[in-house]
Amino acid sequence: MKGVELLVSISHRNNSIIWIIKSIKRLISLVFFSKLLTKLIFNVDVYPHTYHNCQNWDFTTLLLKKALNKIVKNNQKILEVGTGHLAILSTYIAKKRDVTTIAVDINPEFIENAIKNTEKNGVFINLIQSDLFSNVDGLFDIVVFNPPYVPTRWILRNNRELYTNSIYDLVWNGGSDGCDTIKHFLKEVSNVTHKDSIIILGVNTLFVDTSKMKKLIQDAKLSLFSMVSSIGNPSKVYVIKKKSACI
Repeated sequence: MKGVELLVSISHRNNSIIWIIKSIKRLISLVFFSKLLTKLIFNVDVYPHTYHNCQNWDFTTLLLKKALNKIVKNNQKILEVGTGHLAILSTYIAKKRDVTTIAVDINPEFIENAIKNTEKNGVFINLIQSDLFSNVDGLFDIVVFNPPYVPTRWILRNNRELYTNSIYDLVWNGGSDGCDTIKHFLKEVSNVTHKDSIIILGVNTLFVDTSKMKKLIQDAKLSLFSMVSSIGNPSKVYVIKKKSACI
């Protein structure tokens, strides 16, 4: 999910705090400042884009970067789902490790822009338009996903300008409870993983709390191996394995 977390990092709706958060969000949305931060934090140059309300990264992206640094090793095969318009995590890890990476997104315009962005950064990533795993073949050592998890009703109530009733809403729209895409992902991810694969899933706990995520993982007959968190970051990264790998 990209583009809404800076607005909602404080759960209490104090007017002055909301004004501050909106001001920060507007600042980070400024083209120059956003490009500078992306370069400093991820070492990723940004190809110009004009997508509606589409930030380059969010709190969950930051935590997924931390998890990838800990988990990914050279010579692994990586799949990033929902790579977005920059393929920012795939580009970041391709610069850090000697890996083979496939990155997918449901939005064909995002894939086109991501191809240009990876070229700008001098890395090769196989970018494919795909609804989750619909156009993906093979098995992967690492599968990473920053899914849409904001409930539709929350956006309609608190930040309606983000709602476009188009494919761009799939960046953030997690359905009625924020879990629609997460459920589909967890149900299908076993089809692209082997017994030793690691699944790295980042979610903002302000929208889907940890107890709910643990239940979703259990219902999908997967095992929660560990969690990654950072002080001040409302997101958590769930490191998941197949149950057979945890026995």
